[in-house]
Amino acid sequence: MAGAVLALFGIHVWEIVNDLEDVGSGFPGTSDVVAAGSDALLRACGGLAALTLVAYLLAPKARETSAPISN
Repeated sequence: MAGAVLALFGIHVWEIVNDLEDVGSGFPGTSDVVAAGSDALLRACGGLAALTLVAYLLAPKARETSAPISN
């Protein structure tokens, strides 16, 4: 699930960069492109990241083995 969050994050960053290339740097509106892209990024990744964290925190703990590891 963490990999899905990273994939979504990368896709949104790629979309922001492509939108900035279309607008061109230094033109008015670049801040609007970054703001809209960041908003979409946080909306898409935030819920999935929270679900990933909840699944991690609710997962059962690993059992400890009492036998020592021998070489």
